[in-house]
Amino acid sequence: MHAIPLLKYVRGSASVVSFFGAGAERIYAAGRLPDSPQAPYAVWQLVSGLPDNDLDEHATEDLVSIQIDVYAATFGESCAAAGALRSALKSVAQDFSVNPSPPEPDTKLARSSFDVELYHSFD
Repeated sequence: MHAIPLLKYVRGSASVVSFFGAGAERIYAAGRLPDSPQAPYAVWQLVSGLPDNDLDEHATEDLVSIQIDVYAATFGESCAAAGALRSALKSVAQDFSVNPSPPEPDTKLARSSFDVELYHSFD
């Protein structure tokens, strides 16, 4: 499975840029978070992928599920920032589900979490 270009789907959104910086610089793949990120920030990870098989050829795309966690100083800010990401992803996403979101225990930042499903092509 190839890397999911999540940022390409959200960089052009003015509301995403207002929360996460120019070029969505504070949206990180899981495991690539800096030591002390500036809030608000988001962390995403691939949860699963299912090949979109076809009877006459190999799959050329996968239906992938991505979890996105948004951290901010307040729950209201984390919800608003998550909403900006969800809105930016509507054009490519299949489904959204909201996850339970307790505060992050170490930093005490508020967290909003959701999953999104979208088709990812191998091109």
